[in-house]
Amino acid sequence: QAVVFASNIRRSVTDIIGDSVVGFLNRIGRGDEFPGGLPYHPKAKEEREQLRDSLKQVAFLQDLDEEDLRRVVDAMFERRVQPNEMVIRQGEDGDNFYVIRSGCYQVIIEATQADGEVRIVHQFRDSGSFGELALLHNQPRSATVKAISPGALWAMDRRAFRAIVLPAEQRRRREFAELLEGAPSLAGLMDEELRLAAEALRPRSFGHQQVIIEEGDEADGMYFVLEGEAVVTRSGREVARVPRGGYFGEAALLEGRRRTASVVAAAAAPDGRVRTAFLPREAFGLLAPCHGLLRRSMAAYGLLKPGFAPPAQPHEPLEASSVPLGLAPPGSRWPPLRPAQPCSCRSDDEPRQLGTWRSQPGSQAPSGVLGKHGSS
Repeated sequence: QAVVFASNIRRSVTDIIGDSVVGFLNRIGRGDEFPGGLPYHPKAKEEREQLRDSLKQVAFLQDLDEEDLRRVVDAMFERRVQPNEMVIRQGEDGDNFYVIRSGCYQVIIEATQADGEVRIVHQFRDSGSFGELALLHNQPRSATVKAISPGALWAMDRRAFRAIVLPAEQRRRREFAELLEGAPSLAGLMDEELRLAAEALRPRSFGHQQVIIEEGDEADGMYFVLEGEAVVTRSGREVARVPRGGYFGEAALLEGRRRTASVVAAAAAPDGRVRTAFLPREAFGLLAPCHGLLRRSMAAYGLLKPGFAPPAQPHEPLEASSVPLGLAPPGSRWPPLRPAQPCSCRSDDEPRQLGTWRSQPGSQAPSGVLGKHGSS
């Protein structure tokens, strides 16, 4: 039964994501300004293959299907640049998205009245991409990119970008929003917090048996499984599997330590892929209101591991913890964890009004897996 606090009836974040993207599409048009078809710029076979390989390294394009990827390759044209040429300028409207073919480029944040300082914040050399943020969010350029050597770029103009890429981006954001909504441990996030977290997620894809996380590594973020499974091992021994809809990697972030387990991709077929959504460490603070619930899930997982012995120190959770609150494995002698109501999800117990609390009466954890979620 849902408990509603302060009459704040929660609206599905997928609706909010949809409204945001659809509103943007309505403001800038839907790509129907190509009555004769999308732009096509001929390229040699080798150029097409190189460009296609470069595009597959661009995070926000990784979920494009083969047909959309082909259309992006067709729509891109070459731009040659000279040393000291300003490719894009901070504050200007976005015209193109760029993929670097060759050359060296500096990303510069111009001086502001507050600090009066010009900062070089990044440098590209012969690879990389830039210019998509202004097109995705319909905002002025947030930085200047300057060529510091002769070079060549592949460019796609904003009309082709919004006709091909934005519909795929809309689908990706909806998928990510639904993923977060389905995580009981994140039930305390408000609509705006969920929207920001969904926008911060980045797609990452792994081949069968490819290592996702290595035991002992520094923690760079957490992962949500979109397709396939992730196998969690500790000291070479399998301890858990994280299925579609599960997550892992949060434990090291919460406790400020190195990874205590390895995670390997397990695709449905040897030539398949495991698709994940990655939340970088820098964006993990967006989940701060529910860090307390994440910790409780971790602690519960340490007590309720079916099919293998508890760790030597039960207070140290595995890097694959995942008991959804309100669920317990079939046959477990431990009762389901349920928060006191009303409750606050903040780890510092700061009083806070919540939206609808989602519960799943009668639900059961999948066989052989402790709930749907995990922790590394």
